[in-house]
Amino acid sequence: MRDFARVAAAALGFAALSPGYVGAADFGTVELVTGLVTVQTQEGRSFAPRVGAPIPVGAEIVTGRDGEIHVGTADSGFIALRPNTRLRVAEYRAEGDELDTQILSLVRGTFRSVTGWIGRHNADRYRVTTPTATIGVRGTDHEPSYLLEEDVSAIAAEAGLEPGTYDKVNEGASWIESEGGRVDVPVNFAGFAHASRARPFRLKKVPGFFKGSRHEKRIGERRELLKKVIEQRRAEKRAALKAKLERVKQRRDQRKDKRRDR
Repeated sequence: MRDFARVAAAALGFAALSPGYVGAADFGTVELVTGLVTVQTQEGRSFAPRVGAPIPVGAEIVTGRDGEIHVGTADSGFIALRPNTRLRVAEYRAEGDELDTQILSLVRGTFRSVTGWIGRHNADRYRVTTPTATIGVRGTDHEPSYLLEEDVSAIAAEAGLEPGTYDKVNEGASWIESEGGRVDVPVNFAGFAHASRARPFRLKKVPGFFKGSRHEKRIGERRELLKKVIEQRRAEKRAALKAKLERVKQRRDQRKDKRRDR
């Protein structure tokens, strides 16, 4: 497995120097969008996403007070952004091997993530970062959240709520790590990391702001469907990558033969 990954990295590095090679794949495809939602690419282009539109790696997705967007990821995962959320796809690769990576930067708000094969097979390369902490998983359905002072003020009905990083686990497990330490978060619990350097901890009860939208049933159905196809899709992706690497190697060998014959 590791040898295959090393060969893949070397071959892809060679391919990146070839004319016409496109190294950055899309993160995913929009499956549902309601309310005000904006996507800004890393080149600075902004657009209002529609169903079927690709979300490129490096893009920042922003939802307004009534906005919600669902994105099916290339590794057969799924994310759903809640209202008033800002999320950036910092790094992403989904080719079916151990180099696959997903790093999402949560600037504000809440989203639900049903991890694909990256969270299942490459958990050490799946991260959600916030200004105060880093969240990791062990193949899971979880809801990272980062609340600002003004967000806490808007949820005044809930006593004891503080600004910082939260994560609720619906299935599987996660962990939250900050400068103060690390805490594991099991299913049906939530963890919290304060903006200070205090150690993250598991909350006694799940905060009330973790409430689903009217599309929550759809999210559950998508999760169960993806469970059935995830391994097959990963195998197909691995086969396609292997074939691509073989073509790259063949072209490289042909160039060597031509130089040798001169």
